Amino acid sequence: MLKLKTANADALYSRISDSAKLYLPVKRAGQVNYDLWESGCEVTLGEMTVKSPKDLFFPQSEDLMAFRVSGKSIEIENPVLPTEPFVLFGVRACDARSFDVLDRVFLSDPATAAPWFPWAASSLCARPASAPCLASTLPSRKATCRPGCWATRCT
Repeated sequence: MLKLKTANADALYSRISDSAKLYLPVKRAGQVNYDLWESGCEVTLGEMTVKSPKDLFFPQSEDLMAFRVSGKSIEIENPVLPTEPFVLFGVRACDARSFDVLDRVFLSDPATAAPWFPWAASSLCARPASAPCLASTLPSRKATCRPGCWATRCT
């Protein structure tokens, strides 16, 4: 594990964003969500995010194809899909574990993910949990996890 002084964080973020888009927990309008890093934004690694980082991989909607109708002819167009690399920084341990589960779903044989699936172009930098997930520490009990936890074993 590498440790980084908080004073050097912006320099690290800048260096990462030079080669790839950088998404991390950013506080805007009182809410913390994974957003694109810009110099001067308020990065908040210690607070829970409103939405899961998986939203970067599974948007609420996306264009899979477009249709062009000309008379009685229909032409199907494939949209330009994003393939540029990005880094997801500051992901909680329980969210990182959920990506492992999704890897087994989408990347195992037979692989169900299309070649443009964002997994191929992404890098993940996780952080340790500030408090243990109750569902993973008390598996024999019906535990309620802390708000915002998307761990795979939470009930």
